[in-house]
Amino acid sequence: MKASILCVLLMLVASLSSVERTSASLRLDIAMEGPWVFYVQQNFKTGAGTSSVLIAVAPQVSGHHYPPVISAGDGGNFGMGVNCVVFDTVCIPKISTATALPHVGYADPSLVGLSQLGWNWNQYTSSAFVLILPMPDSISADGKEKLTFQKTLPTITSPNPPSTSPANYAIGLQLHYTNGPDTIGLYHCTDTLDASTCTQNVFSGDEDNSGTLRITIRNEEGSTIEEHCRYHVHGAYHAMLPLVDPSLKNNADKAYVDMATYDLGCTPGDPQQVPVPAVDASMHMMPTAVGLDYAFTATDISASLDTLAAYLRSLGLQHGLEEQIAVPELSHQAEQLRGKFPRLSDLTQLSANLTKSRDGINRLLPQTNLRSGITLQNSMSRKRNFDLAPQFNVALFKEQALQIEAQATALSIISGKDCRAALILVE
Repeated sequence: MKASILCVLLMLVASLSSVERTSASLRLDIAMEGPWVFYVQQNFKTGAGTSSVLIAVAPQVSGHHYPPVISAGDGGNFGMGVNCVVFDTVCIPKISTATALPHVGYADPSLVGLSQLGWNWNQYTSSAFVLILPMPDSISADGKEKLTFQKTLPTITSPNPPSTSPANYAIGLQLHYTNGPDTIGLYHCTDTLDASTCTQNVFSGDEDNSGTLRITIRNEEGSTIEEHCRYHVHGAYHAMLPLVDPSLKNNADKAYVDMATYDLGCTPGDPQQVPVPAVDASMHMMPTAVGLDYAFTATDISASLDTLAAYLRSLGLQHGLEEQIAVPELSHQAEQLRGKFPRLSDLTQLSANLTKSRDGINRLLPQTNLRSGITLQNSMSRKRNFDLAPQFNVALFKEQALQIEAQATALSIISGKDCRAALILVE
């Protein structure tokens, strides 16, 4: 009897300990890399009242850049517009009155400070990548680099323009949250100035909090001269400037980065030679390693998959044959991804479904009678008296195109060189 009571007590203690562990808040670090401009927006409207939030904006940098990726393990691209990094499905679940980014317990991250009082980041909601994030408890640099800034470019006749003293600046940023969420998501905002409207999931589901969330923009490897001359870093900074101060009215002393001395082998081809670019929504970022070059949008993969699934269903095959060419699987996945970005796991599943469909079609093709215009097996089609071979070939073409599209997207999620550009804080 005593043993039974002791057993029950031990089970109760274990149960309570388990509850305590699962209910405890999880820490979270968000690691951000790429040409990001940060801004503390105060009095931002949320469902629980006004709050300070952290705004992060990245331009579309010309050249071989990949779309931004967000990942806690199962990453996916996202596109232009305003999205919120949500904690447990809520955008800004906790009110903050912070007015600055603290670095308690960490060295000063030393972001590049640009002056622009009351910065209107909302003007870039359709031409840049804009993120709304909860205010972190603390921040730290994810690496620093020694840089200088110049008001004018060096020339042959003036090879050493006035320059700031070399100083270390953050080339990556870590946001630290003591009380993090159980799940993390990215939701699109219909009203860019109201967090309560950020309810449309960019992906088909949220990710568990693994401890670190990575938000990165990467680029392809450049040529030897590009790497030596640091064209990528210079071009990224040059693209960030017009987001903050297009006329350089308030930041003329930081018009150029890392151009302290004229270099005959690098300066003439430096991307900062061209005028400060205007923000252009027609520009795009997309991998070119597989020969693709087109605007990256939320519906590229999902729309193509929808079209393919509808076409396969239109063939009117009986159920036994539809299963052979993966019509149910492709239709189900098309419904799940409709209007959303695919994660890496979605692309892996899509590739498997396309392979199954392609193999099934190739098995069925020899069974069609090209001369008589009918199928050899009456079970292949109901009330059909025409040859299915042309329709199957069209399906194979559509599947090949979608496979290439999916491979390009997967490549942009897992590949690329670090974009270690100096990060900007609008003050």
